[in-house]
Amino acid sequence: MTRKQTGGSIVEGIFSNASDAVKTKIKNGLMEHLNELDLPDNLKELYTRYVDEFYVQPAGIVEGENFKVLWDPREIPKIASNLIRLATAQGDDWFTNSAYTRERTMFARVILGKDDKYTAAWFWHEQLEASYMRQYGTLSDANYLLYQEDAHRDTIRTQGNSSFDLYHPSLVRALDGEFNSNFPRE
Repeated sequence: MTRKQTGGSIVEGIFSNASDAVKTKIKNGLMEHLNELDLPDNLKELYTRYVDEFYVQPAGIVEGENFKVLWDPREIPKIASNLIRLATAQGDDWFTNSAYTRERTMFARVILGKDDKYTAAWFWHEQLEASYMRQYGTLSDANYLLYQEDAHRDTIRTQGNSSFDLYHPSLVRALDGEFNSNFPRE
């Protein structure tokens, strides 16, 4: 069963106590940053939805300086497409299902230009996984999921890391019950 995420957009979540004028300024800053990515119109629409409706775990994105790094703008849409396709194959909506809060929050860290080792590891993991999956996008959902499992395992093996390296400690703390004790919290 699909569960709708409760809460609000990234702007509402992080700056819930801010005035409307401050929220507008933040949203405009995010949109300027997204426009720097020089994306096709359909992807600009996706990112506009990201700013307006994207449910994240606010505590997972407040740590770290924003806009410190501009991740490769050619790869960000590929990552988004792969994550959306994965959720669709599982019968879910990546934007609103709470099962994807981890990935949405890490994706938000990338969009916000965070440069810590966890955000970098997550970005490079998802970038490689998306490149593996690019050729399988038109498969049936069941077959897509089989290839996705292989792509995830191959990505972990190729990069020599583990799932414990991919999620920022602030997100792990915020969603403590969803992460086992091996995930770093500091």
